[in-house]
Amino acid sequence: MAETKLTQVRVKEIRPSHFQVRESFDDKAIEELAKSIHSYGLMHPILVRPIKGRLPYEIVHGERRWRAVQKLGESKILANIRKLDDLDAEVTSLVENVQREDLKPHELAKALKRLRDAGLSYGEISRRTGKVESWIKNLIGFEEEAAPSLKRAVERFYETPRGLSETPLKSVEKSPLPAVPMRSAIAIEQATRDLAQNRRKVTQERFAEAVSKFDLSLNETELAVKTWRESDRKISPEKAVRLAVKEREEEQRKAADVVWVQFDKEMQEGIKIVMARENLPSVRDTVVYLVRYALEDMDVIPSRR
Repeated sequence: MAETKLTQVRVKEIRPSHFQVRESFDDKAIEELAKSIHSYGLMHPILVRPIKGRLPYEIVHGERRWRAVQKLGESKILANIRKLDDLDAEVTSLVENVQREDLKPHELAKALKRLRDAGLSYGEISRRTGKVESWIKNLIGFEEEAAPSLKRAVERFYETPRGLSETPLKSVEKSPLPAVPMRSAIAIEQATRDLAQNRRKVTQERFAEAVSKFDLSLNETELAVKTWRESDRKISPEKAVRLAVKEREEEQRKAADVVWVQFDKEMQEGIKIVMARENLPSVRDTVVYLVRYALEDMDVIPSRR
């Protein structure tokens, strides 16, 4: 390993890495990090490498810390200086970013593909990053094969930090534009991978729109694409999704029936009052409505209100 020197470096003598995979920085998160550094100091030095040009150093990793220190108005930052060529700098930067838990899945997919393109095997990427090899292959396959519209649907899903929990975002639920979590998008991409390019693009787009519209879970999305494939792709993506929704609703009705018979008389009367007030068609629908309302209130599932 190249020799590393720990020292204070002038903030203005450092430039960001051109290997950075993060597409944007959360200003609020940078503010919070700056407050933490102000209170407790910089816990971990950044890593920079010497370069030729107007500025003598380039960040290898630690750009968030560098930005936070800038916000504090500090003139210097604690840094490890290490001589690295372009390839080593790129691999080091990418591995550090991939190891972090706050990269959005589509950013992670791009980073993993760049590691593979830099010459690392799937096994080596897994060893260096701690990610499961099958997940690495799925993400890289998605980055290489998914249609632009499906990629945009994934990016839209993760527009805010809440998207990292794989929970649909309230900010996009009312949008006519599709928003799909990564795992569901991978299921769509893998099911359509062997189609001709134009048909693949259109089919992925139609699945993304339908999955987003009906707020399908991963299991429901997998059921929809399985149904579509088992029909020899004769049914439309929209119909496959509607069949998955129909099965979900049937499961909800069965669960509502089980819940209903366990209620005492007073609770049953209360449910009938809610049914009348909300103009719901049946007791069964009212139980489903109340259960969903309770789960939304506890933030267990995304709100449809």
